[in-house]
Amino acid sequence: MSPPTSRSEILANLRRQIEAGKPIVGAGAGIGLSAKSVEAGGADLVIIYNSGRFRMAGCGSLAGLMPYSNANEVVVEMAAEVIPIVQNIPVIAGVCGTDPFKHIPRFLKQLRDLGFGGVQNFPTVGLIDGNFRANLEETGMGYEKEVEMVRQAAELDMLTTPYVFTVEEAEAMTKAGADILVAHMGLTTSGLIGAKTGKTLEKCVEEIQAIRDAAVRINKDIIVLCHGGPIAAPEDAKFVLDRVQGVHGFYGASSMERLPVEVAIKDTTAEFKKIALKSTIESTCFVPFATSWLPFFDFYIHLVRRLQNPSVYMYFVQETFPYTPDFRPGKLDFPFRFSAHPLPLFAHWVKLSTPLSIT
Repeated sequence: MSPPTSRSEILANLRRQIEAGKPIVGAGAGIGLSAKSVEAGGADLVIIYNSGRFRMAGCGSLAGLMPYSNANEVVVEMAAEVIPIVQNIPVIAGVCGTDPFKHIPRFLKQLRDLGFGGVQNFPTVGLIDGNFRANLEETGMGYEKEVEMVRQAAELDMLTTPYVFTVEEAEAMTKAGADILVAHMGLTTSGLIGAKTGKTLEKCVEEIQAIRDAAVRINKDIIVLCHGGPIAAPEDAKFVLDRVQGVHGFYGASSMERLPVEVAIKDTTAEFKKIALKSTIESTCFVPFATSWLPFFDFYIHLVRRLQNPSVYMYFVQETFPYTPDFRPGKLDFPFRFSAHPLPLFAHWVKLSTPLSIT
């Protein structure tokens, strides 16, 4: 079975989920295994974009905004790996709408023919601010290009799920015909390669509510999801969904395929490292009965007094050779090197005719 591509069918299914009181969950996938796993977990949408490939390579998601690859070509390459794996949920393509070397309408048709059910604006200049963002806008590589890409996709009857960062962007994308707005709160702030600074959950609640309210004033049926920043775990998403009126679910990328993998691999590796090795035949470390050797070291010290008697020592040597350190006066040493397991040595100790005390 192939992933669904009909916009009307996809939206009808999502609305049934909402009416049933279930959140819409979209999940980023950088490899086929991620896509297969999120579908098995019940995700409603799978999204592939170039940042997913960087995440799976151990890099931060913002590598997707850097000149390390051609974002649109990477998505086409990833389609061959992900689309055949997914069975029952739509696959969404991350499209760089500002790419000056792509004829966007033609590229959108190519994505539709490959089996994508919709698009999202990524890489997005929405993650950029300051003078650099201002210069991008001034030179024709700004957010309006992404809005136009979403408008063209809607005209092709493809599902559109754009990232929005401000009220103004939410209004622009809604007017362009977006089906689902994803309120983006910034780079995810958890894990080994996540951001260290970001917004608070309380601030996210405030901003997401403003974005949602602006969108429904234009289209009361629009679906709004939250994403990014401190919303990294299920409890974070619950915090937001419990406090924002009219938000329908969560879009996860790092939180879906990076953070769970980091935790699972790290913890599983640590569990393997906890396994204790069984004593070997040639032991160079005296660890009787897989416990600390300190009590037996103490035993040796107290045994010295008993072995001052030459006859007792010779009996001990004869019975326990080659396990016995030299305890004779002036000869005392503790090499802790034995040619066999120390259990036989202990057995010989208890055979000594003279009672021994460890205390």
